[in-house]
Amino acid sequence: MRRVVLALALAACHGKDAPAPPRPDVGPAQETIPPGEDVAIAEITKMLVDFVQHRDHDRFARRDAHVKAHGCVRAEFRVLPNLPEALARGVFAAPRTYPAWIRFSNSADRIRNDHRADGRGMAVKLMGVSDEQPTQDFVLINYPVFVVRDATDYVEFTRDSDAGHPLRFFLHGGRGRLPELKSAEHMALQRPRTPLVPTYYSMTPYLLGEGQAVKYGARPCAEQPKKGRRCGPDFLRHNLVDALVDTPACFQFMVQLQADPRTMPIEDPTVEWNPEVSPYVAVAEITIPEQRFDSVATDRMCEFMSFSPWHALPEHRPLGGINRVRKAVYPTISALRHRLDGVKELEPTSWDVRHYLQAIGADPGPGEPQRATTSCAAH
Repeated sequence: MRRVVLALALAACHGKDAPAPPRPDVGPAQETIPPGEDVAIAEITKMLVDFVQHRDHDRFARRDAHVKAHGCVRAEFRVLPNLPEALARGVFAAPRTYPAWIRFSNSADRIRNDHRADGRGMAVKLMGVSDEQPTQDFVLINYPVFVVRDATDYVEFTRDSDAGHPLRFFLHGGRGRLPELKSAEHMALQRPRTPLVPTYYSMTPYLLGEGQAVKYGARPCAEQPKKGRRCGPDFLRHNLVDALVDTPACFQFMVQLQADPRTMPIEDPTVEWNPEVSPYVAVAEITIPEQRFDSVATDRMCEFMSFSPWHALPEHRPLGGINRVRKAVYPTISALRHRLDGVKELEPTSWDVRHYLQAIGADPGPGEPQRATTSCAAH
C-alpha cells in the first residue's frame, strides 16, 4: 500500500506500551466490518487517485506505491505433493507447476536511490489457474505486519503523511500506537543487498478453503546467493541481474494457519501471528530460472502488469479491512494508470513479453536486446 514511513525517530518514545484493546469473540476466518468503513475506503481511494493523477509522470503513469521495480522475472510455482488435507485447497489442491511472473520492488511511492532504507516487495502472479480466474496473485513485503489497523486509521495516516508529519499519526492520543511505530521503523529501515535475500510476508490474512484463514510467506532457499555489490542508485536491480544470469534462485512458499482467532486476528494486520504457536509450513517451491530480464520490452511489461490480492480463486479470498481497502483501491488505480498510458488492462497468459505488449496496444520496443549491467567501476 501507500508510502512507508522512513527514518522514524523512536528515541523519545521509549516506555511501556499501552495495553492492546480487547478483541471481540470471533470464529476462525471470521470478518467483522466496523461502522463507517465504506466512507473511509471511499476517501482513501479518492486521495490515492488524486495522488496518481496529479503526480509528475515520466515514461509511465506510476503506481501509488511500490513504484520502483527492480525487475519482473519468469518463475515456476511448483505445488508440493502429499500436502495435508487442510492445506490442499485452491491452487494447492494437487501437485502442479504454474508458470509465473514475479515483480520485485521498493515500497516507496516514488523512484528513489536503492541506498535509501525502505520496505521491499515481492508480487507473484500465477498463470493458467482456471478458466474463471486465469491468474492468482500473492502480494508480499519483507515484514510480517502492517502499520495501520483499519481503513479509518489508514485515512488518518495518509493525511498526516501527506502533510509531512507521518510521526503525528503514531504519537497523538498517547502511546496507543507505539507498537505500530516500532513496526514502521523496522520495516522502513531495511537494507538488503539483493531482492533474493529477504523473507517476504503477506501481512494480511486470506482464506484457505471454507472457514480457515492463513497468512502467506516466501523464504529464500538455503542455497540462495546472498552476496551483492552496493554500488549505484539501482544496485538492487544490478545484483538481481548478476545473480540470475547464470544461476537459478528459489523460494519456499509457505502458509501460516490461524490457530487462535483472539491472538491471531483477522481485522488487525498490525498484530503478528506468533510463528511459535503456528509455524509457517511450505506448500510450494518457487524456482526462478537463469535468465536475462533487463530488456526494454520486459521493463514495459513490468510497468503495465497489475498485481492484486483480489486476483484470486474463491478458496484464497482476501480477508480483513486492509484487504477490503485494496479491493477498492487496486482496480481503481490500475484502471487509471492504463487509461493514462493509453493501453488495455489484460492479465498475462504466458512468458511471451512481446505478445502481451501487442495485446494491450503497447509498443514492444526494439526487440529484446540485453542491456549491460552497470558495473561498480562506473561509480
